[in-house]
Amino acid sequence: MTDEGKLYYDHCKRILHLLEETDAIIGGDRGTPSGLLRLTVPTAFGRLHVLPLLHRYMATWPDLRVDVSFSDRVEELVDGGYDLAIRIGIGSPDSRMISCVVAHHVGIFCAAPSYLDLRGRPEKPDDLLSHDCVVFRSETRRHPWRFRDDDGSWANMSGRVRLRFDSGEAIRDAAIAGVGVVKLPSFLVQEALADGRLEQVLSGHETESVPIQAVYSSKRYLSAKVRCLIDLMSTEWTATRRR
Repeated sequence: MTDEGKLYYDHCKRILHLLEETDAIIGGDRGTPSGLLRLTVPTAFGRLHVLPLLHRYMATWPDLRVDVSFSDRVEELVDGGYDLAIRIGIGSPDSRMISCVVAHHVGIFCAAPSYLDLRGRPEKPDDLLSHDCVVFRSETRRHPWRFRDDDGSWANMSGRVRLRFDSGEAIRDAAIAGVGVVKLPSFLVQEALADGRLEQVLSGHETESVPIQAVYSSKRYLSAKVRCLIDLMSTEWTATRRR
């Protein structure tokens, strides 16, 4: 397919998607999720937490079809034609977008025992200055590691950044390989911590909680298929939510 043909195809898909939404609105189908729902979700979180929820959601609403993109990159909702994005720690500076927090998680600092045996175990945030770190890379913003100071304020701290990835699973795998210290959500590292491939450090120091957000376009009618899924996520993940 030529570039022009692909562009034409993508625009036609968006037009059909909007027509489907319009039919649902005019038909008074405001309370019943139906039609095509296009989502973009982080790879690991999507697989472990969004997908099981999505299975139940589709079983409840048989007239619903779902198209999911698994990616740790920040996808462009409007240009990509998505109805909803789930993002971790990233809202949207775009005025066309609306973000709502559906849950929170707190990151865990950890490294491979082999790395810690060689380089020592950090006992306070300042100790990170003598350690190699693997961090998340974003094209739009930095993701500093933040700790609560003795005076109650938040301070940024990190060591020498040896590697950056735009994938949480790649960061975890680098830590297991002994590259350095990482900060990752528990759902990514709990198995490696349980079987000893990773060891938690700095557990006694308070770190900032990270929001898990549902992001959608302010320019589009909030259809039942989007609204009901956001409500379900918020309800199901309420145990991890910080009010």
